[in-house]
Amino acid sequence: MARVMTIGAWLLAASGVLSVVGSAAGSLTSRVSDAQGVRTLAQPKPITAYQTESLASVAVGRDLFRADRRPAPSYDPGRASAPPSPPEAKPTLVLSGIVWGDPPLAILEGIPGREAPQVLRTGDFIAGLTVRRIEPRRVLVVGRDTTWTLTVREPWR
Repeated sequence: MARVMTIGAWLLAASGVLSVVGSAAGSLTSRVSDAQGVRTLAQPKPITAYQTESLASVAVGRDLFRADRRPAPSYDPGRASAPPSPPEAKPTLVLSGIVWGDPPLAILEGIPGREAPQVLRTGDFIAGLTVRRIEPRRVLVVGRDTTWTLTVREPWR
């Protein structure tokens, strides 16, 4: 078995050498006949300098170095110099009452965009606010960047 593999390897190497020699010899002896029938050797094509600008245009045109292969948003100097908008005012939330039952309910006032008090359960989401927990004496409300712990309003104190 090893002898067969050795012979096969030698045959493969010999055929590779023969193909290289054959192609080199063929290019040396190629002839072209001109209009008068005189056979002359073919002139090799002149070597032209590689245009590196073409690589740059491909890289810029396809945005090769951006993950999504799309151009960056255009630069707008007016947009960059605009003053930042003021942060939203945090709402003044008031807990009017808690209705204890199954499930417990919280009555909240001061929710942005709502005139009347809102009755909410645990997990309700309204105007960017989420009711996280309703306990017998307090309610936990979470906003974008603020957490409120509200107790029932007692106007007599």
